[in-house]
Amino acid sequence: MRNFNFSILFVLIIIPSSILAEISPNSSSNYSVENYDENIKNISNLISKNDFPQAIDRLQAMDKRYPENVEILELLASLQYWSHNYPEATSYYQILYNKTHNSFYLDKIDEISTASVNDQFTVKKNFVMLKGEAYSYGSNHNSEQDITFQAGIHALEMTWIGSTASIHRYALTDRQNGLEVYRNLGEKTSKRWGFISLYQSPNPYFLPLWDYSAGIYQGIFQDTEIGLVYRRMIFQNASIDIYKPSIAFPIPWNNTMRLTEELYLVPSSHSYANVSTLAYDPTEHLHLHYALTLGNGYEVTGADPLLHTRTFSQAIGGDWRFSPSWSIGIALTDGRRTNLYRRSGGEIFLKYFW
Repeated sequence: MRNFNFSILFVLIIIPSSILAEISPNSSSNYSVENYDENIKNISNLISKNDFPQAIDRLQAMDKRYPENVEILELLASLQYWSHNYPEATSYYQILYNKTHNSFYLDKIDEISTASVNDQFTVKKNFVMLKGEAYSYGSNHNSEQDITFQAGIHALEMTWIGSTASIHRYALTDRQNGLEVYRNLGEKTSKRWGFISLYQSPNPYFLPLWDYSAGIYQGIFQDTEIGLVYRRMIFQNASIDIYKPSIAFPIPWNNTMRLTEELYLVPSSHSYANVSTLAYDPTEHLHLHYALTLGNGYEVTGADPLLHTRTFSQAIGGDWRFSPSWSIGIALTDGRRTNLYRRSGGEIFLKYFW
């Protein structure tokens, strides 16, 4: 009998306290302080590995053992927030506020509400767009009117944008169909992406018969990006090669503004144009811009694809995504090409996302 009692005592000593706790899951008294700390440490390791689902499961089990424990509730709220489980995160922060009356938790609830709305914008990436443009070339020239329909979808880890346009210029009308494809190049951390595009105009009067481009962009430093685009326009009797190096960087004293410098080079005609664009993003869904173009440009016509002229042009505009499904944009342009014309007008578009 003495040996039997000794055996029971030995077994009880070597059984880990965590197993004893599992035997009585509804009794928090089975957890010692050391067990609590060890579980929190294990959960922290899961969080560091971005294993949020398992971390949430373990925390919910601990929440049953330690009801209304502030540390556990805060971890659950944060993990649900990071996992985009916004109703659950809001519920935990509300419990924390009811328990502590700390206004910090009300601020987190407001933050979650904003994030939830922003997620609705992010999820809707495919779109269709209808755009209209109208420009005046002065009393001695015919005006221009353009209508463009565009559709974009995300598939195969790429963005595909197709378009068709009717362009009325010089009292003539050309039609143009196009396709653009955008894709990240390499790992996401490499901050490299590129695109190719192809536009075709059947029996054109003034547009190129074929117009294709390819470009690559590379992020450098923290928020700066450099790029290089090659474009070739093929007319019925001539062709043009255009090279466009660019750099974009944030304004140091204002993190909502960004400056992009693009240089259009046409080696065959020794012409160029520099475009400086200042973008202002006061909110995530409102974008404003101002662009200034200076240089020795060229006029594209069916008879003479490169008619040299000095260029000065300004454009101001913006777009506002006023709901997850809709955005609207407008831009006004005023430009001069010496000895040719003054081009003034603008564009407006409506875009639907799904």
